[in-house]
Amino acid sequence: MRRIIDYILARPFIQNVLTLISGTVLAQILPVILSPILTRVYLPTHFGGFALYVGVTALLSVFATGRYEYALLLPKTKRAAVQVLAMGYITNIIVTTLVFLLAIICYFIQKPASLTFLDEGIFLIPLGTLFVSSYQLLNLWFNRIQKYKILATSRIIRSFSIALISLLLGYLGYSRLGLLIGDILGLTMANIFLMYNFYREHHQDKKMFSELSLKRIMTWGRIYKKFPSFLTISSALNISSTHLPNILLSTYFTKPVAGFFSHTQRITGMPVALISRAVSDVLRQRGSYNISNNTRVDDLYIKAFLTLFTIGFIPFLVLVFFAPDLFVVIFGENWRESGVYAQILAPVFLLHFSLSPLSVMIIIAEKQKQDLFLRIFSVILIISSFLAARFVFHDNLLFIKLLALSYCTTYLIEGYLSYNCAKGTLKKEKTHEESKLYANREESLQSEV
Repeated sequence: MRRIIDYILARPFIQNVLTLISGTVLAQILPVILSPILTRVYLPTHFGGFALYVGVTALLSVFATGRYEYALLLPKTKRAAVQVLAMGYITNIIVTTLVFLLAIICYFIQKPASLTFLDEGIFLIPLGTLFVSSYQLLNLWFNRIQKYKILATSRIIRSFSIALISLLLGYLGYSRLGLLIGDILGLTMANIFLMYNFYREHHQDKKMFSELSLKRIMTWGRIYKKFPSFLTISSALNISSTHLPNILLSTYFTKPVAGFFSHTQRITGMPVALISRAVSDVLRQRGSYNISNNTRVDDLYIKAFLTLFTIGFIPFLVLVFFAPDLFVVIFGENWRESGVYAQILAPVFLLHFSLSPLSVMIIIAEKQKQDLFLRIFSVILIISSFLAARFVFHDNLLFIKLLALSYCTTYLIEGYLSYNCAKGTLKKEKTHEESKLYANREESLQSEV
């Protein structure tokens, strides 16, 4: 036992992963306990509408940050990184304002009698976009400075707040918008916590903010222009590949069907949130450092993959053999169809759990073009699956099966690309303009903060 403890203490990577996992475990305890209650307070229709809202805000948040949060890990100095952070918040405010104006236009065009679920919550969309984007920016900042305990605590605050507020609103009769409001309030509390810790960590560091100016912010925005140029589009396509099925099911099938599918995603996604995202966060920081120093990380990549695959294999078998009956016992008879979907999507769960966290290697290696092509291919597969199931075979269940095949194909290709980035076969290239900007950056920032 002592040897195991010494082994862990000697490896910061394992310590950081365990820190995030422990925080995520605590963050997931209450939602797991309350899930059987929430499925009896809220109907599949409510979960379907909530899935639509989550999909829209997730997609908008990609444009709201310009994906500058992923660039936060690349500058060598904090003074440079804070310029990138400011650029992310500027784009967030601009995009959120535009979304709010669009929400006003949509609200007044629609007559009150024809309001749908989304119309009633349309003003929650810009709020959700604002807080999701801010949360993503601050998360990557604390990932950069390796404050994993703060990250873990923020996840606990967010998860507990969302679960408790959603349950309370459901019992008070606000079931139509209860899940949406609970999500926004939970994000608000998590953002307040992170902002407080940002102030506590850096308010005495005057050097870090000494060169903060609009001109420098725009300069750093140009240095990392690949992130909004390529990564924003690829991330939007990636978000679409995750949430597009919910939007299509809500629009062209029924909201209960979308509710079953979103509930399946939510339940099977818990292990991903529990373990693999913790690995992803730490691997992102470690990989950024190694790649910036021309050091390969393929050994770490392989160990992470084998560990994740081994952990995910047992839940995979449980889903394959027992998912429908298990969902009935835990969530009630109304959710049997969700269990059938989980059974079909079990291979997707295993590959998502094992390979998706490792895809950060593509981002930190700045291979945005390859990532963009992959996301386009993924969306094409999903749309093709929808068209075949809806208009050729007229079969809801076939759509889920074709989706499973599409997702599995995408994850396998993603794994191949990310492994190539890890072992350094995809070389990082800079354009002449980027090289010039980097040279100017080094002249203006002489020392590490």
